[in-house]
Amino acid sequence: LKYAVETRWLQVKEFALSLLLFRTPHMPKGLEYMEEEFVKDYNNNSISRIRLAICFGTLCYGIFGLLDPISMPTNYMLAWKLRYGLISVFLMFLGCTYTDFGKRHIQPLSLLCFVLPGFGIIGMIGVSVRGEIGYEHYYAGIILVILWANAALRLRFMHFAVCSSLLLIAYWLVASIYQNVIHSEITWKYFLSSNFFLIGSIFIALVASFSMETQARLEFLARKIIVPGAIQEFHRYSEVLTPIDYRQLQDFLNQNPKPQNLETLVNKYKKFFLK
Repeated sequence: LKYAVETRWLQVKEFALSLLLFRTPHMPKGLEYMEEEFVKDYNNNSISRIRLAICFGTLCYGIFGLLDPISMPTNYMLAWKLRYGLISVFLMFLGCTYTDFGKRHIQPLSLLCFVLPGFGIIGMIGVSVRGEIGYEHYYAGIILVILWANAALRLRFMHFAVCSSLLLIAYWLVASIYQNVIHSEITWKYFLSSNFFLIGSIFIALVASFSMETQARLEFLARKIIVPGAIQEFHRYSEVLTPIDYRQLQDFLNQNPKPQNLETLVNKYKKFFLK
């Protein structure tokens, strides 16, 4: 009995160690064929959370519009057109998540919900005037979008990395072309300072995104292979086991889709095979 659990647990630890080496999150060797199934499972488990994230993000994006007349009084009407126009798009995305098309393409919708508000804020920076609050400090809005997307949208690591890089490059282009920050020592120092905060927030969010996808893959393997496989080995090699009620086991799986850790889940499964 002990050998079966230890064998499975060592497999999990080896897989977790390979992920911690900061390779792109992936299925362990020999289980690559489960990647498509993992993606479907991950998307299905993300839909309700993404809907809540869109609602909360839309509300915050609209409330921050109250600062536009103060932060960029010259062109705040243009900023409102950008901001509230995007809000209508977000509401369309929210409705789309209730359709079959939206459920099948939940990750692309989430990507758009990430990059569009970021580009909207970058556009506001571009139309602001030197000396206004928005000209110097609206980059903080990009940081908020990054942290919100990382915490709530459940984007996969590579998708999040690509979108974050696009936002950073877009901000650099606007600062260089429209704000001409490189032609003044004062604005160059401001641009350098803002980039430290922006790049730092992206790096922290990438670490968190990597950890979340890694944990999701471990939980997926626990539900699909590791724990059921350990149960089968127990049942095959031990004479002290009672027959497994597979219907009851399936009900238990449905009720416990996301264990806090694998060891806790293994202990819970003992009731299905120990006398």
